[in-house]
Amino acid sequence: MATESMKLNPEDFPTKEQLEEIKAASKKPVTFTDDAPNLTDDELHEFRPANPKYYRQS
Repeated sequence: MATESMKLNPEDFPTKEQLEEIKAASKKPVTFTDDAPNLTDDELHEFRPANPKYYRQS
């Protein structure tokens, strides 16, 4: 499976085909691996965004 990337323009909207791809992908199960393990709530709580502006402490 290849990873695709592109720069987005805030004024652009996804095409109908892109929306269909997103919907199809959202129905697929998440596959956890050694590189992307299933984390506990405590482990997830330890993550902080790179930009503190987006961090809301709860």
